Amino acid sequence: MLKFNVYGAFVEDGMRGAWGVVVQDNTGEVVVARAGRLDHAADAFSTELRAVEQALDLAAELGVVRLTIEMDAL
Repeated sequence: MLKFNVYGAFVEDGMRGAWGVVVQDNTGEVVVARAGRLDHAADAFSTELRAVEQALDLAAELGVVRLTIEMDAL
């Protein structure tokens, strides 16, 4: 099973953000990582949700059907 760690960042001044996804195997080895900018973001939580969306897209691309997603936003 692969673990997808997702990250979001938000800059209130300008309402911008960024997202990141790091995929690791069961030994902790990084399989793939991606990141991107968000020119429009409502808040920090929305950037985390965008990262989850990107993680699910990446899982589909990799053919992964069982995964764990970890995020630090509640």
